[in-house]
Amino acid sequence: MPNLRLKFAHRRWRQLIGPLADGMRRCAPTASRLPRRLAAFQITCAFGLLIALAVPVNATTYYVSATGDDSNPGTSASSPWRTIAKVQGEMGAGRFKPGDSILFQRGGVWEEQLNIPSGVNGAVGNPITLGNYGSGALPVIDGGSIRAACIAAVYVNVSYITVDGFECRNTTEYGINFNAGSSLPRIIIENNYVHNTGPGACSGCGTPHDDGNYRNQINFEIDSTSTGQKSGVQILNNTVENAGGHNSIEVHHDEGSPLVRGNTLSDCAPHGCIDLKGVVGAVVDSNTVANPNASSNQPAIYNENTFVPEDSIEIHRNYIYDTPVGIQIESGISSSYPCNNGSCAINASIYNNTLYETPSAYSLVSTSCDSAPLSFAIKNNLIDGGQVDMHSGCAITWDYNDDGGSQGLSLFDLNDTRYSSAYGAHDLWHADPLYADDPLTSITALLGGLLPGSPCIYAGVAVGLPYTGPEPTIGAWNPPASTPTPTPTPAPVSTPIPSASPTPTAGLSPTPVASLAYVSLPANGASNVCGQEVPVTVVQPSSVVWTDVYAGGTWIASTDQPLTTFNWNSTGVPNGPVSLTVNSYSSTNSDLGQTSNQITVNNAACYGYFASPGDGATVNGKANLVINQPSNVCWTNVYVNGTWIDSTDRPTMTYAWDSTSVANGPNRLSINSYNCRNGLVGTNSIDVNVDN
Repeated sequence: MPNLRLKFAHRRWRQLIGPLADGMRRCAPTASRLPRRLAAFQITCAFGLLIALAVPVNATTYYVSATGDDSNPGTSASSPWRTIAKVQGEMGAGRFKPGDSILFQRGGVWEEQLNIPSGVNGAVGNPITLGNYGSGALPVIDGGSIRAACIAAVYVNVSYITVDGFECRNTTEYGINFNAGSSLPRIIIENNYVHNTGPGACSGCGTPHDDGNYRNQINFEIDSTSTGQKSGVQILNNTVENAGGHNSIEVHHDEGSPLVRGNTLSDCAPHGCIDLKGVVGAVVDSNTVANPNASSNQPAIYNENTFVPEDSIEIHRNYIYDTPVGIQIESGISSSYPCNNGSCAINASIYNNTLYETPSAYSLVSTSCDSAPLSFAIKNNLIDGGQVDMHSGCAITWDYNDDGGSQGLSLFDLNDTRYSSAYGAHDLWHADPLYADDPLTSITALLGGLLPGSPCIYAGVAVGLPYTGPEPTIGAWNPPASTPTPTPTPAPVSTPIPSASPTPTAGLSPTPVASLAYVSLPANGASNVCGQEVPVTVVQPSSVVWTDVYAGGTWIASTDQPLTTFNWNSTGVPNGPVSLTVNSYSSTNSDLGQTSNQITVNNAACYGYFASPGDGATVNGKANLVINQPSNVCWTNVYVNGTWIDSTDRPTMTYAWDSTSVANGPNRLSINSYNCRNGLVGTNSIDVNVDN
């Protein structure tokens, strides 16, 4: 995994305590006035106030080092604890509170397993974080080919926990495993490197295989046949490779809009790579899957439903390369697995994916549309090679795709009808996308984008995803304002990075130089870049040993990896033009040169806002406040005249505000938007006239 010198976000405890106290003064006898801020506890408001008053105003950071001592206080890097056993014991004793962080020193190795017990609960905007500190390689949890998992929370009641930045290896069953009989609110698993885990994949364990016990390497599983399991898990920016067991990433029965984004997978588990079952509002976005060594029908992305009345999933902007099956959606219903609730329908939107498959493989598959109502909206996809096989009974909207790409389709079958020409009115037929590099070599070419003049550029249709240019481009790649930029294959390793930070110079050309590292994301010319977690991807050719990255002349990260993605806080620079600069260095620390992308930061575009009422509107009685928050916002606080009234972590929330609680006349409604690391993204407000 990339070695980055990044700082942890400040924990804003006042955002928890203040709203709870304000909420109590307005609260009915139950906690219904505080949905989701205390959803993990399911308790009354009175008890909620006692918990709020018992929580310290300031969060605590605890440190763990392989050279520490469990008799130390653990509250400073100079007096860290030593073992995972100590951390687990403190968890069982109830030591850790919302907002606390337990950080493991980079470069250390722990041959233990962390079993998270019941009662470890963060809160909205204040998770309990398992993370890392220092420089060098990610902290390693090594199963020693005898332990079942690196980190596990199995049939316990926990919530709002973030697992951020570990290397997990040599386990016999799972990598990181959250598994319970009811919802586990807002678990975030991000920036981890999971490899050689699962049956047969650990060192000396033989050959990766599926032992039939549903072992998934990043596993989030709710074992319940009842509806309403709204967890909202997020699996972000992890690398999973050389896996045994069932699936590499699994989300099972989460109706709370789970998010699987930015992950890199290769040599997937024997059943599949990314698998979701019985989900509602799920998003599978911007993942990279390459599985050329697969020996069976493993799908890159799979979804089925026997759990909920209507499964819904968005599969967008993924790169899929040389897999037996690209995207597969099935009902999952059989005599052994009957539909538990309703019709077990599935609604899937499949937009802007790039799939490069061999002629014998399958790009898109659905064979069970006669078992349940399955509906598909399939647009803006670059489907290069393989077979499309969507059986009878599927409800399909298909248009603006490149049907076949450079290789053509060995089978193009929609609803049991074979086609030998473009299906949608705006489809391309066997149109060569003009990749920037030869895709036969590796997935590198797909990530590198398309050459100017590609028929796919600006040939798509708006589907609600961001794009540059006059119209969206077909496929996952989004062209920059100038020429496309190639990107090499990701290859995470756990080695330290050199340390140096020369000052970049201004006036650099945005065009990449083949022998120098460069920023491929955000693309040169990108506008409306915003938020505290902007993904920045740095590409480093083999001639470069390490790089420093700068934003507006200020150092933000270093790496020694061929492909590195990290989150940059764009609120640290003024809105307007910003230069993202990369300095390249040799093995002797010689400065090889610099490249730069010019972007425009506009953090106002990241804020939540009031969709209703409008600014200046007159309201009375019970007034519905409709709050929308963009995808980069994790949660929002809502205020009336500076007093908190509610919070939400949903894309849209309607709050029935009793306007009689304020005086007639002008009143201000405001929103504070926060990212998932508790950073304030921004504030929006409107003025309304109350006339009761």
